[in-house]
Amino acid sequence: MILNKLFKAKWQHKDANVRIEAIKNFELTETANVEILNRLVSDDISELVRRAALLKLNQYSVFLHASTDNSQPAIRQFSLERVQQLILNNQNVSTEQKHAYLNGCEKKAFLEQWLLVEHDHSLLKALLAKVNKPNLLGQFMIKSDNIDLQTEILARINDLHLLEKLSKKAADTEFKTILTGKINNLRELAEKPGKLRKQTQLLLSKLLALKDLLDYALMLQRQDSLQNEWLQVEQELDCLATDEQTIFVDKHNDISQSLKKHFAAREEAYRHQQFIAEQDTKKLAQSTEFANVIQTISQKISDAVFENIELDQQQVSQQLDALIISCQSSLLTKAEQQVLLEKIGQLQNKLNQLPQVAECVSSATGLISKLSTLSLPKTIEELNQRKPVFDDWQKQWQKINALANDILPQSIITARDQLQQTWLAELKPLIKEQQHAADHVRKKISELKRLVANGKYKSAFGLHKKLTFLINDLSAVQQLKVAHDFENISKRIDELHELESFVVTPRKQELIEKISALITSPLDNPQAQAEQVKSFRKHWNSLGHADESLDKELNDAFNQACEEAFAPCRAFYAEQGEIRANHLQVKQELLTKLSVLLEDSQQDEVNWRQIDNRLHKIQLSWREAGDVDRSEYQNIQPQFRKLVEPIKTGIHKFQQQNADAKQNLVNLAKQQLDNEDVFAAINELKALQNKWRDIGFAGPSKENSLWQAFRKVNDQTFAKRNDRQEQQQADISAQVTEFSQQLTLLNEQLDNVSTEEEMQQLLISFEAFIDSVKALKPMNKDLVNKAFGCVKQLKMQLQKAEGDKKQQVFVDLFTLFSASRSTSVEQLQGSEQYQRLPNVWQKCLSQAITRDSNAKLREQLTFELEIIANVDSPKELASERMQVQVNLLSSKMMQGEDIDLTSKLKQWLGCGILQESEIELFERVKPIFVG
Repeated sequence: MILNKLFKAKWQHKDANVRIEAIKNFELTETANVEILNRLVSDDISELVRRAALLKLNQYSVFLHASTDNSQPAIRQFSLERVQQLILNNQNVSTEQKHAYLNGCEKKAFLEQWLLVEHDHSLLKALLAKVNKPNLLGQFMIKSDNIDLQTEILARINDLHLLEKLSKKAADTEFKTILTGKINNLRELAEKPGKLRKQTQLLLSKLLALKDLLDYALMLQRQDSLQNEWLQVEQELDCLATDEQTIFVDKHNDISQSLKKHFAAREEAYRHQQFIAEQDTKKLAQSTEFANVIQTISQKISDAVFENIELDQQQVSQQLDALIISCQSSLLTKAEQQVLLEKIGQLQNKLNQLPQVAECVSSATGLISKLSTLSLPKTIEELNQRKPVFDDWQKQWQKINALANDILPQSIITARDQLQQTWLAELKPLIKEQQHAADHVRKKISELKRLVANGKYKSAFGLHKKLTFLINDLSAVQQLKVAHDFENISKRIDELHELESFVVTPRKQELIEKISALITSPLDNPQAQAEQVKSFRKHWNSLGHADESLDKELNDAFNQACEEAFAPCRAFYAEQGEIRANHLQVKQELLTKLSVLLEDSQQDEVNWRQIDNRLHKIQLSWREAGDVDRSEYQNIQPQFRKLVEPIKTGIHKFQQQNADAKQNLVNLAKQQLDNEDVFAAINELKALQNKWRDIGFAGPSKENSLWQAFRKVNDQTFAKRNDRQEQQQADISAQVTEFSQQLTLLNEQLDNVSTEEEMQQLLISFEAFIDSVKALKPMNKDLVNKAFGCVKQLKMQLQKAEGDKKQQVFVDLFTLFSASRSTSVEQLQGSEQYQRLPNVWQKCLSQAITRDSNAKLREQLTFELEIIANVDSPKELASERMQVQVNLLSSKMMQGEDIDLTSKLKQWLGCGILQESEIELFERVKPIFVG
C-alpha cells in the first residue's frame, strides 16, 4: 500500500496543478492516455483538471459529450462554448455532425451567429428554418449571392417596412426585381382591406339604390351586373376580419330580400310579359315553319309541271291535310290561320289542276315567242299599228296566268318580264309624245273656238287647216276623244266661210270707228296710245276679207286713221331719242371705266375681290343707264362684252380658286363627322369657319351650294355635340340622382351608428363616396360639400368616442387602484375593468399594487401633477406647493424637456400600493384625469 502511494502516476496526484502538468505531457497516440483523459474529464474533482483534459483531447465529440453528460455545470458550459466555437470556426466538425447538433439545438442566439458564418447550403436551409428574426434574415438575404436561398428567405419575411429598407441595399438585379414584386404585393395586401371596404360599401349602396328604378327589366339587368361584381368581391372578403365579413354578407342578403319584396308585383308583370314574348316567338317560329312547308310543296308542284318530275299527288295531298290540322291547332290568330289556309287551298287547287296548268305553260311559251318576233315601234305611225297588238298580248297573258293559278315557272316569268319591260321602255317615249300631241290638239281646238268667238276668222281658218293634219297623227282612241269637238267647230268654220264677207265688213267698219275715236280723244300716255294703235292693227289683220266692193276702201281708211292716231306718239319718241342719247353718253363713260378696270386686272398683283366689286358696280350702272338707239346698242354692246369678258374670266378664275379652297374646307369639315371627340371637332370647325370668312366669293353658281354643304356639316356636328351634351347631362343627372340616393342611405346610417368600429367603416364609405363623386365630371360640389359635412360630423363623433374611451381608461385605472387596497392582485387582474385597460396601464398598475408605498414621493408627485395641470392645491399646503414648483421649474430648465401629465401619473402610481393615509392624495389626483 505504501509503495502504491509512493509510485502513483502524476495524473493521479492530489495536487491539481501536478495533474494538469501531467496532462500536458500525455501523448494522444497511446490509447491508454486517451482513456485516462476521458476519465479525468468525467471524474476529476478539479474543474481546472477537467478543462485541461478536454483541451488536451480537443475533439468535437468529446466536447459535445461533456456539454451534456458532465457532472459539473461549469464544465458543461465550457464544453458547450467549445462545441459552438468549433462549429462557428468550422474546425474539425463534419457536415453530418453539424446537422446532428443543429437538430437538437434551440439556442437562438447561437443559431443566429452560426447562420452568419455558415456556407453549406443544406445547413443554411436548416438554420433558416429555425431562425425567426426578420432583421437578421434580411441582412443574411442581402449578403447572400444564392438566388434560390434569397428567394426562400424572402418568402419568410412579410415586414413591408423592412423589405423597403432592404430593397435599397439589394445589388443583384434579378433578386431586386423579385424583391420589388414582393414589396408591391405586400403593399397591395396592406391596402386591399381599405379598398375592399370602400368597394363593398359602394356596391351595397348601388344595390340599395335599385329600389328607385321604375323599369323592372333595367333593374334586373343592373342587379345581375352588380351581383356579378358582388361574387367577385365576396371571394376577396377573407382579407377582412370575420365580423366585417359577416356584416357585409348580412347587409347584402338583407338588401337582396328587400329588393325582392319591393319588386314582387312588377316581377309578376314582367314574367307575364316574358311569357307573351315567348308565345310571340313560338308563333313566329310556327308561322315561318308553315311558310317553309308551303314553299316546299309549291316548289314540288312547280317541278312536276315544268320539269316533268313525277309527283305523288296522294302524298302531297296528305301533307296539305296535315298542314291544315297543324295550322288550326297552332298559336296563330284566326286571321293568320285564315291566310295560311287560303294558301293551302290554292295549293290543293293547283294539285287538282296539274294538266290544265301544263297547258297554260305551253300557251305562255307561245305568247312569248309571238311577241319576240314582232319588231319594236320607232315612230308614231308604227306605235298606232303595234300598240294594240301589245295590249292584246297583255290581256291574253293575264288569262293564262289566272288559269295557271300564279305558278308559272320562274324562267317563263323572267322572260315575260324582260320582254314586257323592253316593250314598255320603247313605247313610253312614243306614248308620251303622242299624248303631248293629243294635248296640243285639244288646246288648239279650244284656241280655235276662242278665235271664232272673238271674230278672228282669218286666224281661225288657218288654225283649222293646221288641226286637220295634226289629228291624223293621233291614235284611233285619241282621235275618237277629240272627234266630237273637232266636228262641231269644223261645221262652224264651214258656216263662217260662207258668211265671211257679211261678218267681216261690219267688224272692219266698227274698228275704223274705234280708231277714229282715238284720234279725236287721244290717250294721255303716248306709250299707251302707240300700244292701242298696234292692238287695232293686229285685230284688223286677224279679220278676213270684207265685201269686194268695199274691202280696198276700208283698208285705205284704216291705214290713214292709224297714221293720224300715231302722230302724237312721234313727238314722244323724239324726246325718247334725246334721252337715249344721254344714256349713250353715260354708257360710253362706263366703257372708259371698264377699260381702266381691265388694265388694273392685268397687273402682277391684283385684288380680285376689289375688281369684282368694281365690275359689279359698273354692270349695275350699265343696266340702270337706260336704253339707247338700236344702232348704237349694236355698236356699244359688243364693246361692253369685249371689255367685260376678260375681267370676268379673271374673276371666274379667282372665284374658282375660292371655290376650290372652300370645297377643301367642306372636305375637312366632313372629316370631323367621324371624329369621336366631338368637342375637338367643334374647335376644328370654328377654325375652319374663320378660314371660310377669309376666303372670297366663290361665284353665284357655287357659293350658295358650298355654303349650304359647309353649314350642313357644321349643323350636324353641332347637333352631335348637343346630343352628346344632352346625353352626358342625362348620364350626369342619373349619376347625381344615384349619388344622392347613396348619400341619403349613408346619412341614415350616420343617424344609427353607435360603435367606434361602425363609425370607422362608415367613414370609409363616405370617403369612397366622395372619391366617386369627385370622379364625376363636372364634379357636383353640392354633394361633395354635403358629404364633407357628414364626414366632419362623423370625425367629431369619432373624436368624442376616442375621448370617451380615453376617459374610460382613467376611470377604470383609478377605480382599480382604489380597489387594490381591499382586493387581491389575482382578483384585480381577472376583473373586466383590468382586461379593458391598455397593456401599458395594466403593467403600470400591476407594478404599483405589488410595491410598497412611498408616501413622501407620492405627496411630491401629487403637487407636481397639480402644478402641471394648473389645479389648485389645498391652501394650507401653499408653501410646500411653492417649494415643489420651484424645484420643478429648475429641473425643467436644466433638462430642457416638457413634462407631461401621463408620465407623472405613471410615476405617481409607481409609488406603490395605496395606503389609507394616502386617500387624500388619491382624491386630489383623480379629478385631474377623470372629469
